[in-house]
Amino acid sequence: LVIGLYSYYFIKINKVVKGFFYKIKNPYQKIAVGGIMLGVLIFLFPSLYGEGFITINSLLKGDHTAIISNSIFSEYSDLSFVVILFSVITVMFKSVATLVTLSAGGNGGTFAPSLIIGGILGFIVAHTVNMLGIAQLNVANFIIAGMAAALGSIMHAPLTGIFLIAEITGGYALMVPLMITTAIGYFISRSISRYSIYTK
Repeated sequence: LVIGLYSYYFIKINKVVKGFFYKIKNPYQKIAVGGIMLGVLIFLFPSLYGEGFITINSLLKGDHTAIISNSIFSEYSDLSFVVILFSVITVMFKSVATLVTLSAGGNGGTFAPSLIIGGILGFIVAHTVNMLGIAQLNVANFIIAGMAAALGSIMHAPLTGIFLIAEITGGYALMVPLMITTAIGYFISRSISRYSIYTK
């Protein structure tokens, strides 16, 4: 449900960021504006740097402070609610950073960032439930399911999300949860926006 709704945010922010950079006609000015924006974002949220697979690997290994470490807020990493809040803000700005990079003339795509976004959202859900004591969830499984659901909903490619993540992680035992989360995320995204960002 969370990732399905997030895909709507991603599609909307995609339109806003691309529209903003489309108005800048001078290529040097476009690069400068994009560079400054990315510099500020990476300074505040170091986990935005690169694809983000290092952060996901650390989260999968149980290092739940990896997302906030090396940031100016790292001294608060022992507070679970700060880690969750920082993760939420990071995931919101991950899509902005990706779209600024592409719109300003940088190389890349939305495939890897979609995986990272899904993984972090899965971490947020599981870590929040664990912190509140509602249940004791396996965080790694939620990260993996989140990655599949993000591919399915953001790119409108549910089968790709399911089988690719199962193949990458070797998580065939999670095939049914991957199918459920990806299908829910996809149908929510599809009901809100008929076309994927690629089709648009």
